[in-house]
Parts: sequence; structure tokens; C-alpha cells
Amino acid sequence: MTRPKAEATGEAEDVDVAQNEVGSGEVEGEYASPENDTETPSTSNEQSSPESAEVSREESNSAGTNYEREQPISNGRSTPSQAGTRSSSSKFANLRATFEQSPTATGNSIASKRRLASSEKLNELGSGQKQEFESEIARLRDELEKTKEICVALQEKVIGHEEREGRNAASGVEQKKEHEFEIAQMRAEIDRAQEMRNVLEEKVSRCGDTETRISQLQEELGKEREMRIAFEEKVTGLEEEIEVLNAALEQRDQQWQSEFEKSQAQLMSDAENRLNVVVKEASRRQEEAAIAQKQLVDLKQSIAASTRVSTEVSDTTFKEEIGLLQYEVQNWVINNFRRVKNENSPERLCEKLDKVAEPEQLEYLKPIYEKFEASARLQIYQATFTCYIMEIFDEPYLFGLQGQRDWARRSRQAADALRVVLDQETWNRWRVTTFEALRRSASITELVESATSGITEMICITLQALTDAEDSETWQSSLKPIIQRAISLAHSMRVQTAQYKFVLPVSEQPFDSELMEDVAGEGDDDAERLVRCATFPALTKLGQESVTSTARQVVVKAKVVCFDADDEEP
Repeated sequence: MTRPKAEATGEAEDVDVAQNEVGSGEVEGEYASPENDTETPSTSNEQSSPESAEVSREESNSAGTNYEREQPISNGRSTPSQAGTRSSSSKFANLRATFEQSPTATGNSIASKRRLASSEKLNELGSGQKQEFESEIARLRDELEKTKEICVALQEKVIGHEEREGRNAASGVEQKKEHEFEIAQMRAEIDRAQEMRNVLEEKVSRCGDTETRISQLQEELGKEREMRIAFEEKVTGLEEEIEVLNAALEQRDQQWQSEFEKSQAQLMSDAENRLNVVVKEASRRQEEAAIAQKQLVDLKQSIAASTRVSTEVSDTTFKEEIGLLQYEVQNWVINNFRRVKNENSPERLCEKLDKVAEPEQLEYLKPIYEKFEASARLQIYQATFTCYIMEIFDEPYLFGLQGQRDWARRSRQAADALRVVLDQETWNRWRVTTFEALRRSASITELVESATSGITEMICITLQALTDAEDSETWQSSLKPIIQRAISLAHSMRVQTAQYKFVLPVSEQPFDSELMEDVAGEGDDDAERLVRCATFPALTKLGQESVTSTARQVVVKAKVVCFDADDEEP
């Protein structure tokens, strides 16, 4: 068994060290005290040997006990308690023998040398240094006394331990079993601790890898933060540059915008001036053409009147008259409403129409304005104009006889009565003769003037309400000649032998190519088109100039605007 020998060797070395420490303490005590120069070193060693032996005995006892507790016991062998007791007793005996050996020669030589050296040094030192040495010597003496007390206590403990070893010899077998059980438990705990240690070492190794990775990530994070700070500084600089550039760009845009607006305003002004000049020139030429055409018609009428006794007018003349009237109506609408924008909704336009239109005109115009479109506003305004002058064309007698004068009222009553009594041919001859005389009389002129003013005012009021436009006084001054021409045309037709009738198509009426003409010229299938509005009525003729007939002849087609019937909204 190598382990007990090694432990015994270690314990012997510890005892030798303790003996030397005790011996050196006594020598220092002798050196520190000049008064005890007569005391021999052997006496001091003899006094300290029992205490050192007790200390060594106590340590040996403890070492033996620990050895017995730590010594593994195999299941195949058993050691009697008496052998353990004898082994401990032999160890204590060896320790005592070691402490009882006399080191007098070495101690005496060292003590004598130190005393001689100390006495010589004390003589050489001054009073201050002597006091320091004396205080140091006193301190060392106190420590020596304490050491002696400790040695005595240790000796008592060793003696008590020997007594306990004797008492425990009888119960050695039971203690051995208990020790074996405890050792087994401790081994199991050691195994578990070893396993836990291995697990912890693995975790520690993993933690080391993790810490390495964490340190790497921290370094990367530090680099990223530095890069982020650098990028933020760069972005801040770029943003400042962008702000400066935006400010410069905005300033330049404002400058260019102002210059562009000035140039556009100048161009618009120049264009409007040129357009006004062109419009005025066109209006002047149109007026000249209308005057020339009117003069031509008047000349034809005068020639016809001078060459013929009757008042009959050819269909060609009526076509020219109607074409001139249609042109004047269209020109008046375009000149006054071309630049007027209408942003009202169809519902709003119908509300305005309800307030200003008469029942007859409202019934005709409301379907048109319910489907109002800004792109066709000029055609719709022209249809509104035509709707009002239809009152002139629909008068069965001379327009103006519906006034409040007695003779006019009686003339209408007579015409109504004769129309029932006379046959068609006789009635036509009476109508031509009577109405021609009334038309040339000065009495009807006043009634015609009053009716002309009324129609003119109603047209201006209606269009002004629908378009929110102004300058209606100028409208009336240019509108009266057109109304007068329409009245003159209607009077001329009422003094003809043949019966002429104006037909105005209504909204959403199917397109009839024999009676109508689409001014837009769109669409090939007439059956699939519906009328949006009529800008001018058609003129039909019943009978001939000298022959009674009921056949209808279309002299002038109605001018209409159509839309596709497949569309839900026109």
C-alpha cells in the first residue's frame, strides 16, 4: 500500500518542520532577552520538546484518522480494527520519538552565536534603536508565549484523540461498514459530480465558442455602427445639398413660370386681338352677304310682283328665304354664346327652365335639357331659339292677329267661321285675298311690332337664365331683325294658294331621312338614330299653287342633331 507510506512520509516532514519552528522560536526568545544569557539552550529545548511532541502527536492522530476515512476498502478484503489501532499507535510513537530527539548542539551553537551578535549589535546601536529592538523583543516574547499555549492545547487534543481511538477500537467493524457505505455514496456523488463536470465543461466550451461569436458580432456591430454614422453624415450632407438644389430649382421654376405666363399672356392677347379682327371682318362680310341676299330676295319679290298680278311665290324663293333665316339664327347664337361655358348640371338647367319658359316651350325643351351635353351646347341653344319662333310659324292666320284689338279679334272670328262654311278652294282664295290686304295695311304693323318685342324678350330671358351670360341688351338689338324676317316669311306663306306648314322634330324622335337632315353627318343606319334636338324646322307644302291637292311635299328638310339609339345617354 503506497498511499499510507506517502502520507506517513508527509506527516514526518510536517513534524520536522514544526520542531524546527518551535526550536527557532526558543532561540529567538533567548536572543531577544539579554537578561537570560546564563540559560542554556538545552534547557529551552527540553521545555519545548514535550509541546512539540504533543503537536506532532495531534497532527499524526489527525492524519491517521483521515487516512482511515479516505482509505478505500475493497469488497474482497477486510482489515481488523486492531490492525488500524496498532498502526495509529505506531505512528504516534514515531512522532513522539522524533520530538524527543535533542537538538542541543545545533541550538546551543546558534543561540550562542546570536547572543554574541546581539550583544555586539546592541552595544553599537544608539538609545533610539535600542528601544526599537526592545519593543521588538517584547513582541516576540508574546508570540512565543502564545505559541507555547498553542502547543499545550495541541498536546491535550492528541491525548484526547488517543483515548477516543481506544474507545472506538471496539466499534471499528460497525464504523468500517458505515465508512464503506459513506465511501460508496461519496464515490457515487463523485461520479455524478464528474458527469456534471463533463457536462459543464462542454457547456463552458460551447459558451467559449458563443463568447467568441459574440465578440465577433460585437466587432461587426461596432463596424456597422461606424458605417451607419458615416452614412448618416453622408445622407445629411446629401439632404442639405438636395435642399439647396430644390430651393434653386424652385426659384428657377418661379422665374420661368413668370416668364412663361407673361409670354402666354402676350400671345393670348395677340391671338385674341387677331381673332377679334377676324371675327369682326367675318361678321361684317356676313352682314354684307345677308344684306345682299335680302336685297336679292326683295328684288325677286318686286320683279314677281311687277310681272304677275297674283302674290304667289315659288318654292325656290322660300328655300332661299328659309336658308337665309337659318343662317342668321345660327350666326346670332354662335356670336353671342361661343365663349360662354355652361357648367350647370342637367337637373340645374331644368330647374332654371321651369322658372322662365312658357308651358308650350317647356314641354318641348325639357327633354332636350335633361340630356344636356356641353359639347352640343350651341346646337341646343339654337334649338331653344327655334322653339320660340315656332310660335310665328304655327299661327294659322297672320301672325299679329292674336292681339287684343277688336278688329283683329273679329277678323279671326270671321276667318274661323268662313273656314267652316266655305269649301277648300273658295276658302283658299278668300284667305289669300283677305290676308294680303291685311298684311299690307298699316293697322297690323303695330301688332306685329308688339309681338316681335315679346318674342325677342322671351328668347333673351331664357338663354340668359340657362347660360348665366350677360349683355342681353345687345342681344335684343341684333335679334329683332331676325324675328321680323321670320314674321315676314310666315306672312308670305299665309297668302299663298298652297298651304305651307313648318314641322319641328321633337327629342328622341326616330330619324327620318325624307324629312330631316343630320347637321353632324354621323351614322349610316337611319333607323338606329334618334333626334337629340332640331336646330331649324322643316317646311312642307300641301297642294299646288293653282290646283287643289292633299299631297305633302317637303320643300326644306329640318336640321337636326342625332345620337345612336344604342346609347343609354345621348
